[in-house]
Amino acid sequence: MAAILRILLVDDEAPLLALLKRHLERAGHSVVACPSAEQALAVVLGPGWVPDLLITDETLPGISGTALAAALIEPLPRLRTLLCSGYPLSMQALPSALRPCTAILPKPFLPAMMDRAIVDLLAAQSP
Repeated sequence: MAAILRILLVDDEAPLLALLKRHLERAGHSVVACPSAEQALAVVLGPGWVPDLLITDETLPGISGTALAAALIEPLPRLRTLLCSGYPLSMQALPSALRPCTAILPKPFLPAMMDRAIVDLLAAQSP
């Protein structure tokens, strides 16, 4: 991964959240890890920090990953999203505003698979 990104990472599974955060930081990225969508919203909608990329589990307690991405796309129209899910999820099921800036990564995955998905997502968004 060449670009250094500000990444908002959201997953309610603490061990996975810690593992992915460590992996992304070792690649040089700035990562804010949140165990819930509500906490992620508070971080982003507060002053001072704007992510380039949202990596979120789809199945979260309360607000889903898709709903989180939809809530963030209006104030952050350049935000890209990588939705991770252990359940079948299709692009057609996503709100139309999210489709151009979102990719889906099926769980389980290896960190290298996540890296590839990020590179592909960024390449798809490049002019």
